[in-house]
Amino acid sequence: MRKQMFANISAIKRYRKAYKNWISVLIKKKLGKERIGVVLKDGRKLTLSNVSQGVRFILMSRGFNGNIINEDAISFVYEGHEVKLHGWQYGHITSAFLNLERLDVKNKRVLDVGASIGDTAVNFVLRGAKEVVAFEPYPFPYRYAEKNVEENGFRNLYVINAGVGEENTSVQLSERETTVCHSLKAQSEGPHVPVYSLDYVIEKYGPFDVMKMNCEGCEYGAVLNSLRIAEIKQIEIEYHYGFEKLKERLEAYGFIVEVTKPNKFYSPYAQKPNMIQEGHIYAYKA
Repeated sequence: MRKQMFANISAIKRYRKAYKNWISVLIKKKLGKERIGVVLKDGRKLTLSNVSQGVRFILMSRGFNGNIINEDAISFVYEGHEVKLHGWQYGHITSAFLNLERLDVKNKRVLDVGASIGDTAVNFVLRGAKEVVAFEPYPFPYRYAEKNVEENGFRNLYVINAGVGEENTSVQLSERETTVCHSLKAQSEGPHVPVYSLDYVIEKYGPFDVMKMNCEGCEYGAVLNSLRIAEIKQIEIEYHYGFEKLKERLEAYGFIVEVTKPNKFYSPYAQKPNMIQEGHIYAYKA
């Protein structure tokens, strides 16, 4: 029941972002209407035979030439490159391609913690990153990320099936369907997946110029226990349980830190499901 409630809340958020008349759209979808009139945030009025096509129009309204290939794959043009993403419904396409533009990745080595289906990592490659090393612990989105790397022929994007946390260890994770909202918590089935400390990642796979971190709570153990995070010049972190300690630690290492206002929501897939305080931290070296 909790999972269904979370799915309903997530759907409401998506429709609110996409449509001005989101309440009407939700009601008509619930009633099984085959054709639904929608009003996009930019004022355009469209009639969709399948509301999931709204993803296409969201992309187009943001400057993308997007097309849904099937329920598993979407294609669009970004930075002059045509890209295909499998498993788009499990990622965060608009967030991945619109919320990270403050990071200057051109000719930089980028660390992507919490890669999901690889959408943010693909963003970095298409924007000119020299190399991207992406970590995704859950097997389900990791397989999509691998497929997206292969499908698009990226030779400078490496996806590793591992998590990042407080220390080097391992965790048992399910191979079943998961979403971007699943945190790194042990489960009763599935393979044991390695978890590395941030310092180990920097030592073995670095150096890195830029880091994006969105790992549903792992940011606290990873960042607060790192002695080498100051080696990275630009950082974007999506925080989930408050920003104060993270901000204090980054400033202690000489970063200029900006924080966005948190949003609160519930996620049954997280270590602490109730009232996750989600927002973004941007940290730069002067």
